[in-house]
Amino acid sequence: ISQQAVETARAEARADLDREKATLITLLERVRDEAVPAAPAAVGTDDTALARIAQLEDKFMQLTQQFALTLRYQEELANSITHLVEAQMHNANWLTSCAQAAS
Repeated sequence: ISQQAVETARAEARADLDREKATLITLLERVRDEAVPAAPAAVGTDDTALARIAQLEDKFMQLTQQFALTLRYQEELANSITHLVEAQMHNANWLTSCAQAAS
């Protein structure tokens, strides 16, 4: 049961990460579209808009790294919880009694 809960938590964390990435990409594309409207190349673009876009892209990369780190921490936490639950079950002889009942 605890392993199933861990796997469910991992799947939910990955799904959350995927949704957050998709949202950030959509928002970044929207900002880019608003900051740099479709214009002929001869007209040129505003340097401040390009600088803002570069800053947003840097922040997006930082957020992506933080989300990946958070997911890794969640997986480590899930593994730790699984280990602790199994150790507690073993110490309480619950695993041993279950194994004997199954045979």
